[in-house]
Amino acid sequence: MSQWLTITPRVRQIAIVGQVKDGETGNALRNVSVEITEKPPKFERYCQLQSLQYGSQWDKMSQRCDATLTSIEGYFYFVDIPNGKYTLTFSIPGKNSRYGTTTVQTEVIGDSQNLLNGTENLQNRKILNISLIPTTVKGHIKDDDGKAVANAKIKIEGTQENTISNSEGEYRFTQLELSSSDSSQGEITTTVHGYGYSPITKIATIEKGKITILDFTLSKTNE
Repeated sequence: MSQWLTITPRVRQIAIVGQVKDGETGNALRNVSVEITEKPPKFERYCQLQSLQYGSQWDKMSQRCDATLTSIEGYFYFVDIPNGKYTLTFSIPGKNSRYGTTTVQTEVIGDSQNLLNGTENLQNRKILNISLIPTTVKGHIKDDDGKAVANAKIKIEGTQENTISNSEGEYRFTQLELSSSDSSQGEITTTVHGYGYSPITKIATIEKGKITILDFTLSKTNE
């Protein structure tokens, strides 16, 4: 006589869930490192035991009880962690100066309404909306009369970065790389060319994960 084996899927509780986006464009960011850097003692002890189990591989793991990466839609979540206050740190893995680091605090208060049973049920769970600020330079191009200069060419010297000002004279460079990945700031030389105007060059200091405002006033040529 044959017997059927009944398998009951494991029901897991969503504890922390969120989405990470670019702070300038609003686009979802994938493969952002999300690490729980401060945690309740009970969870701290559990993670310590896990680290002993994995040994030297622990620090190289992107998916752990206290760490994960965002999905292609920028989402992340942690399940089955105890109640308490947590600090989460968000960063781009490796020596990447295109974005800064963001830290947020949240609290887990357990209930029975936010469970995983094959697929995520996020309707009743508050989603953390995280903005990761890109290393950015932006500003306005105007003439001596204060009027916007459209279609001016803005170039960061020594790089491939260049753009054109819009009808409002606005321009923007995002996700800039610093000249040294070990430094939190660096200098850039930016030159602006506009038809009928004398070119102008400025040197500015930019910081990792910060927005630098750099405006230009163009003078008309004598011709």
